[in-house]
Amino acid sequence: MLPPTPVWKALNESHESAGVGTIFWYGNEPRIHFHGMYGKHESVKTGCLRELAKTFIIMEAVIVEIKGINAVRDLDPASQMVLLKLID
Repeated sequence: MLPPTPVWKALNESHESAGVGTIFWYGNEPRIHFHGMYGKHESVKTGCLRELAKTFIIMEAVIVEIKGINAVRDLDPASQMVLLKLID
């Protein structure tokens, strides 16, 4: 079903996290898309990080720039989602 219905889960305490994402332009602002895994003891959640997020103590990020591509985020009319689009 498009667009997909989000499943919201709250992380109400500190968790370890790992993930991968992208930063591309959407209009005049950078847009982050991040999928991650969040775990604490036996509780593990995974998915797309959305809305507001707060960091407890520290969050480390490694950013790798890929040169030679031209891409932006754009609204896809069929899915009504902001998707990554390569530009010629």
